[in-house]
Amino acid sequence: MGKTTPVNYIAIKKMASFRASDAALTAPTFIDHIKPGFSFGQPFPEYQQSRRGTLNVSSTDITKYNPGMLMIPSHAVQTGKWLYYLLGACSTTGDGDPYTHAITEAATLPYLGIHCEMEHATDANSERVDLLGCSIQDYTVTWGQETPAMQSLGIIVAKDVTGSDIGRPTGADALGYSQAGYNTVTFEYNSADAGATVWGGSIRVRNILEYRKVADVYATESLFSARYYDIDLDLSLSDDILLDMPDNPESYVGAITLVVKNNITATHYNQFTFSSLQLDPNSVRGRKIDEDEFFWRGTVSLHNCGAIASIPQAAGTCAIEVKDALTIADYEVS
Repeated sequence: MGKTTPVNYIAIKKMASFRASDAALTAPTFIDHIKPGFSFGQPFPEYQQSRRGTLNVSSTDITKYNPGMLMIPSHAVQTGKWLYYLLGACSTTGDGDPYTHAITEAATLPYLGIHCEMEHATDANSERVDLLGCSIQDYTVTWGQETPAMQSLGIIVAKDVTGSDIGRPTGADALGYSQAGYNTVTFEYNSADAGATVWGGSIRVRNILEYRKVADVYATESLFSARYYDIDLDLSLSDDILLDMPDNPESYVGAITLVVKNNITATHYNQFTFSSLQLDPNSVRGRKIDEDEFFWRGTVSLHNCGAIASIPQAAGTCAIEVKDALTIADYEVS
C-alpha cells in the first residue's frame, strides 16, 4: 500500500547467479534512502525516460540487444556498501558496532539484484521494480570542507521485473549521514608530506564492463576487464615540489599516495587509500598567493588504472576501509 508521505528506497541483494532465474527479489536489504529520486532507462541520453520523483519502467527500457541503466543521483553517503559491489572483494571483522569492512579490488564483481521503490501516499502512484543482472559501471563521491560527502552511481541492468512493496526498510532513518567538515585527506609524495592542504575534491571510479547475450534475448553474463580512478582536488601547497613537473611526467608514476577519509559519524567512515597515482601535469591550475613565502592555491588531477590494469605503467592500487553498523551478513551474504 502507499505510504503516508512520498519516499524513495533502494534495496539490494547479492545474487547466486547473474539474473537469478528472472524472479522478483525476496528479502533485499536496505542500502539507501534517497530523497531526490532516481531514473531508469536506456544508457543513452536520447532514449532515457525519467522525470523527478518517478521511476519510469516499461518493456522498451531494456531491449534484447541493449541493457538498461539505473542512475542514482547525488545523495549523502550513509555506508560503504556500494563500494564492495564497486570493487568486488570484502572482508568483515568486529563483534559489534562499528564493524570494519576491508574492501579491495577483484577481477570479478558480485551478481546484484536491485529493488527500486518510489512510494506515494496514493498507492496507484507508487512504482516498484526489481532490476536483475546489475553491475556498477560508474561511481563518484565528492566532498568539501563546507559540504558533506555525496555519492552518485550509474549501474548497468540486464533485465527488469515487476517488484512488490517491501515495506519501509528497517533503519531507513537511523543511519548517519556524512556531514560538512567531516572529511580529512593525507597527500604524500615519495612517502613524505607533500605540503598540501586539500579543501575538497572528487573521486570517480569507472568499471569497464561488457554485457553478453548467450542463447537469450537479454544479456546472460557480464565481463569485467579494467578499472580506472580519476581524482580531482582543490588544494593549497606550501611546497613547490608538485609544481616542478619534469619533462617526462611518467617519472611521477608511483610517487603519490592519497588517503581520503569521509567521516559519517564519530565512529563511522569510508576511507580510500590510493597508491601509485599519477599527477597529470596539464591539469595543474592555480596561482601563487604569497610572493615572499611559497603558498599556492589551485586544482590538480590524479589518476591510475587500479590493480586490474590494462596499462601496466599506470597501474596502482585502491583499498577502502569502512566502519559502520552493518554486519557481515549485510555486506557479504545478503
